[in-house]
Amino acid sequence: MPQPPRVVDDGETPPRAAPEGTQPPPTRESATPLSESATPLTSESAPPTCPNCGAPVPDRFCGRCGQERRSLRVAFRHVVGETLAESLSFDSRIARTLGALVLRPGEATRAYLAGKRASQTSPVKLYLALSFLYFFIGAVAPSGGIDVRSGDAQDGGEAASASERSAPVTVPDEGLGELRGMGGIGARLAHGLEALSKLPQEEVRRKVNAGFAENAPKAMFFLVPVLALLLRAFYRRSKLYLAEHGILALHMHAVAFLFLIPGAVAGSSGARTVGMVAAGLHGTAAMHRVYGYGWPGTLARTAGVGLLYLVALGVAFAVVVLVAIMSL
Repeated sequence: MPQPPRVVDDGETPPRAAPEGTQPPPTRESATPLSESATPLTSESAPPTCPNCGAPVPDRFCGRCGQERRSLRVAFRHVVGETLAESLSFDSRIARTLGALVLRPGEATRAYLAGKRASQTSPVKLYLALSFLYFFIGAVAPSGGIDVRSGDAQDGGEAASASERSAPVTVPDEGLGELRGMGGIGARLAHGLEALSKLPQEEVRRKVNAGFAENAPKAMFFLVPVLALLLRAFYRRSKLYLAEHGILALHMHAVAFLFLIPGAVAGSSGARTVGMVAAGLHGTAAMHRVYGYGWPGTLARTAGVGLLYLVALGVAFAVVVLVAIMSL
């Protein structure tokens, strides 16, 4: 009769043989806690997803759509402070961009079109900043805006007398009748001129200048695509897209505002004229560098672009004045 297996009573149970094809269980000597051997797969270990497009976002910005990864579940003062900081911040890039624009005409535009954009201020942001600064100075300057005083007072630069400031603006009745007969815009213009004829000159100047200051920035922004279209028409062989011409148009307007600011501060028509001439010469040099044409071809095209742009500028400002009058 076979003997039963002998049990060794040494305080340990001998390990059982693992089934074939499986891994043996860890022994006391080789087993390690789960926290030390591997990291459990949780939602915290996986990169967050972009709420806009759903792509994984391991960094600050989404690599697919570019949206910044940040939460709005913060204190309201933090949101307000961050918004103001982004809206009003002027870092070192604006100094570098302005330096390149002013000292090396066209160089900043060439670099931007070549893809070197992280080191520059956005052309739109630069335009808006200098446009706001110029029109703000023009609005608060004592001599800014349109003067409706008599020619002698304007040429002499002297303040109008009290009687002249209180005298109403003279508007011929025949002209008002013809405008009313046109109907539509003509009738509205006649109504505005009739309202102006009942006001003293100083009040007319204040109202017209207020309407001009309100609408002039819009007219100038409208002229940016007009200049881009002119550049495209005169430089078709450059094979640049309209948006690329628009970058140069934004830079040229920004430089023009910068050169016109001293005249707005001084309230001098002579300083404004010098600023306009400097802006024209600067724009010519910028076009020469950006498009790479020779000087004869650049000067010929500058004459054509400048003439048509001045026509568009005159039309835009005439519309601004008419809108200011019709809004009375």
